[in-house]
Amino acid sequence: PVPDIPDSVDVAKARDYVLSYVLGDFPWGDQASLANYLALLFTPMLRPFIGGLAPLGAVSAVAPGSGKTLLTDIIGSLYGLSSRPWVNSDEELRKAVTALLRSSSDPVVTFDNVDEFDQIDQPTLAKLLTSEVWHDRELGTSNQIGMPNDRLWLATGNNLRFGGDIPSRAILITLDPRMPDPDQRTGFRIPNLGPWLKVDTNRATLLYHLLVLARDWIAHGAPRGQVAMRNFREWACAMAGFTAHHGVPGFMSNRAELAVHDDQALTWKAFLATWYRRHGSRPMTASELLADARPSWPEQIDPWEGTFLTTKKGDRPSVKGLGMMLSGKNGRFFGEYSLHRKVDGDTNTGLYYVAHHTPEALAQMRRAVGER
Repeated sequence: PVPDIPDSVDVAKARDYVLSYVLGDFPWGDQASLANYLALLFTPMLRPFIGGLAPLGAVSAVAPGSGKTLLTDIIGSLYGLSSRPWVNSDEELRKAVTALLRSSSDPVVTFDNVDEFDQIDQPTLAKLLTSEVWHDRELGTSNQIGMPNDRLWLATGNNLRFGGDIPSRAILITLDPRMPDPDQRTGFRIPNLGPWLKVDTNRATLLYHLLVLARDWIAHGAPRGQVAMRNFREWACAMAGFTAHHGVPGFMSNRAELAVHDDQALTWKAFLATWYRRHGSRPMTASELLADARPSWPEQIDPWEGTFLTTKKGDRPSVKGLGMMLSGKNGRFFGEYSLHRKVDGDTNTGLYYVAHHTPEALAQMRRAVGER
């Protein structure tokens, strides 16, 4: 039986068991990674109490053998988990999501071992993470089906990379053993965590201590924190309060790391930085930009030093293609730069320009949004 109002001894024992005994030997990359994982560990348990959607749990390791699969095994052993290999194709991912929601009731789903050459940027995944009901066409028919999206979605891989809308819809856990051959480590508190999790009494003991921590937070009024996470505000504020209540600092303080792993954002920032350095905020057509990026002859020196945009195949885009790429990012910020589009009234031609913003101006924008 779990006490409705755990006393201080119960809570201290539970914290020590979970944080020091079960999770104590994982090579957390930073404080945020432990706090973020703790939030994911409690998400299936507290979801009926909190309500709302949860972000993607991205478990990234610096090297193989760091323990990323064991972290998902802990969650899966407690609640039930469906695991399938990662698929990079957006269409195949859509089919996989629909199949998983139709065939399994496990509350946790893991896409395992994202390849180091892949990037998590699929529009299907971005849509899934913010949809309480998943709609798709039934395979082999024209029937539209809708299924509740009540799962915790996880992804694991080495040095995960992100793009598109995923960085704003994910929470990052990093493992960094800071040593060669991390799979050869010894001296663990639990020598073989995988087999240990398969023993009923071990899982029951772990679950008991998790429930003690959950009850203690609820008995103290389930205090919330203040975290800005647009699509997951209810979850983020609850988990910020939960981790702070139990003395685990750093929840979501590594959000900037997601941007570092966002190849698309880094590519666009470098492109806009070079554009601004060469032309300031002067409006230009897509045709003028392409002409400016043409290598000099006969030296074949790239004036943009490799920062000009390319297609998925690595080629320079056409004028029309570049115009579509630029229009698709109209109004977007990439670091201290933003891209804007206007129309030449005489020729009805799209004109594009870059604006540069000081750190003070960016801070003022954020304060203004917070005030609204």
